[in-house]
Amino acid sequence: RAPTLGQDELQGARMMSSIMCAASMPRSIMALNDRLMLLILLLGLQLVAVATGEQGPKLRGAASREHMHERKTFRASDGAHIGYIVVSRHHHAAAAEAAEEGTTVLIAPGLTGTATGFAEWFAPGLLRNASGVVQVVAMDWRGYGLSVGPWTPVAPPDGPAAPSYRGLSTWRLAQDLHELARQVCHDGKLVLMGHSMGVNVLLQLLALHGTHSVSGLVLLDDSPKNMDLLGGAAASVDPMLPSELVTFKPDQLQQWLLRYSAFDTSIDVAADFGSLNLTELQEQVQPYYQLNPALLEQFHAADEDGTSNASLTGRYMAQTTDGLLAWMHHLGASNGRVMALIMLSSMQQDLSGVASQVRDAGLPFLWYGGEHSLLNLETIVWSARSMAPCDAVSNRTSDLGFGTLTSFCTGLWSRSAFELLQFRGSAGNHCPWLNEDGSAKIFIDTLNDFVSRV
Repeated sequence: RAPTLGQDELQGARMMSSIMCAASMPRSIMALNDRLMLLILLLGLQLVAVATGEQGPKLRGAASREHMHERKTFRASDGAHIGYIVVSRHHHAAAAEAAEEGTTVLIAPGLTGTATGFAEWFAPGLLRNASGVVQVVAMDWRGYGLSVGPWTPVAPPDGPAAPSYRGLSTWRLAQDLHELARQVCHDGKLVLMGHSMGVNVLLQLLALHGTHSVSGLVLLDDSPKNMDLLGGAAASVDPMLPSELVTFKPDQLQQWLLRYSAFDTSIDVAADFGSLNLTELQEQVQPYYQLNPALLEQFHAADEDGTSNASLTGRYMAQTTDGLLAWMHHLGASNGRVMALIMLSSMQQDLSGVASQVRDAGLPFLWYGGEHSLLNLETIVWSARSMAPCDAVSNRTSDLGFGTLTSFCTGLWSRSAFELLQFRGSAGNHCPWLNEDGSAKIFIDTLNDFVSRV
């Protein structure tokens, strides 16, 4: 390794240059010569750094400038300010380009998801590897992240100091998403991507506004009907959906809503909230003091069980504790009253009838479901089959190691535009892109391939 000059040696060289020139050069020439010598030495140091693989700050930061990240807001039709993140190619030119050509992927997070998290997890891969994608847009729901508005983590759930909680329904969220789609995507292709409750919101958007402006759907782990509130007394909108496939029970919902809304004004938000571990997050670290404990009773990591894939019996939010912790840190301190109202609205919906709407339109889709996820996998399989515009005879299933990929209607198209990805074992959890066993790459590659073909 070539030697480098320390600060003392550099200063000594400068002094020697000045002494040698002092007797014979005017002051101005002396100063110029001094600067030239310093420049030569600095260039030498840079060449040594490049030769030894040590890059300076400018080179290290180049990757972060590959895509443009912008935080924006728009005013919804009811006056609320809705925040979203745009990650795009080619810096400022991308927004105009995406409005006229190329593909925009618009992400609807889950109930406890945020625009920041989904932009971080999905935007880089989609922009680098999904053909035609020029921008990825992730929206924060009302009361979350960039859309927190008056519904801060310290805003009480009721009483004279409480904000108005009107408009906090999944139907309103679907309208917000529709209005954002009209702003960020004009004549280009629009792919709607939803996770968990975000799938529910996307289906409501289609029910409200139709499929004509949508080029494709990515539907990650949710059911069109999560709860039978009437105990089987009422049939589903689509009578072909078996009533036993609903995931949650009304008594569970009642317990969650009460705990989400529990509030103590004397408790402050922990200053180090973003660095708390899972045990610490279950303590009283925000005014909605039962919110995190209630969530972490539902959200588990598969590695907590310490058993092999063959022995797994639970339902999991993530494969690893690190993945679950990353999710909770992105969520941060939250308003439990907002979460309770939106969850209640989501659980009341029966969107099984939207499957026929997607099927009749021939709208391309990619579904994901996991064997050990929070949602009932059989319901997701039913949804995918119901949306496919063909019969089961023309389907093809491939084994991917961690699960299977079913391609529907392969006899009608050279490559299927209708797909169902299923993961088994610990890989088959609610957030497979956070997996650490290699299955996350298969998940992301399948997503990028589908979006490229939309």
